[in-house]
Amino acid sequence: MSEAVISELSRQLLRAALFDRDGAVAAWEAFKRAGGDIDALEPRRHALLPLVARNFAKHGIDVPERGRLQGVTRRTWYRTRVLADSAGKALDALAEASIPAMLLKGGALLAAYDGDFGAYQMNDIDLLVRPRRAEEAFGVLQAAGWRVSSAHRTDFQRVHRYEHGVGLEDAVRSGLDLHWAAYPMDRGPQAVAGLWRRATATEFMGRTTSVPGREDMLVHTLANGARRGGTERWIADAVAVVGSGESLDWRLVEAICAVRKVRTLLAPALTALREDFGVNIPADLPRRFLLSDDMTTARRLEVRAWRAHNWRMRRAEMLGARFLDASQPWPWWERPLGFPGFLRFVWKIERDRDIPREMWRRGAGKGQPPSVANLAEGEFVARFCCDPR
Repeated sequence: MSEAVISELSRQLLRAALFDRDGAVAAWEAFKRAGGDIDALEPRRHALLPLVARNFAKHGIDVPERGRLQGVTRRTWYRTRVLADSAGKALDALAEASIPAMLLKGGALLAAYDGDFGAYQMNDIDLLVRPRRAEEAFGVLQAAGWRVSSAHRTDFQRVHRYEHGVGLEDAVRSGLDLHWAAYPMDRGPQAVAGLWRRATATEFMGRTTSVPGREDMLVHTLANGARRGGTERWIADAVAVVGSGESLDWRLVEAICAVRKVRTLLAPALTALREDFGVNIPADLPRRFLLSDDMTTARRLEVRAWRAHNWRMRRAEMLGARFLDASQPWPWWERPLGFPGFLRFVWKIERDRDIPREMWRRGAGKGQPPSVANLAEGEFVARFCCDPR
């Protein structure tokens, strides 16, 4: 079952990063036999190399690629440290305005579980604020020198309506994602209440801040990593969360997943963690998740998109899933009326009458079908979430 979650190259890289000496050496040799070349890795796999380098150093493993691995670690340390310094200044600005903020994703894991700047490749730091303080936080960060990145719109009201966060960057182009919802698929008014209630305090760059509780951290890691099929770093992150400190409250993990309707979605990811990496997950939990059949319409559209070999159909279904996520907090009667505005926002056009022309342009263009790699990474959702047999 786990074969569909990650590719063989990624599996061996992760084992080299996570296993003990003998297992790591065997995995590295298997990675090279499978055609792995650290100088030709895609970014999603390249992000695992600092973890491999750290594990090799821990166990005293010497390989011909040692020098290049150390170089990747040094570069990662510098880039992550610059990001963390910038995020610390953002936390200071929000604290001065009495706006509570919580680290998410890589920043939270770095602060609470890892602490090694050289082992964690990140493109940005993610901060969560309470929804009612989101616009104020946006203004505070803009006053502190942060600017909306080119990939996002500058009109905050429109961004807040259609997105769950906004990308910012400072003068040195360090990335910061400001979120008001932790999950793209969960934007209701009470979506983050439990997350804030269970948050724990930690130190980050000499500052006291909050991170999600361990159970929330695990669910967030799986939901935002396994769902998107980008980098397999989520597996290493999940191993770090589960393996740290006391035992997880798996009943709470299941309750959080049930509220967010992601149990079926995450079943294959839990299976891969248990079967491929020996993570201590209750034996019956993945199958219980799989049989819960709690997929929302948006997630089913995503599944169909991953399965679609027609790139136009894939693009349309992904767009539909994104709209259903964005419109969750809206009254039912507003959703059909709000779809043209959503299309204008996503396609960056100003008038409703331009929608048909833009739709034709996007549908008639040459476009690109989803890559084989992306299909492989997303296929686990299609294979196991649509056919529980």
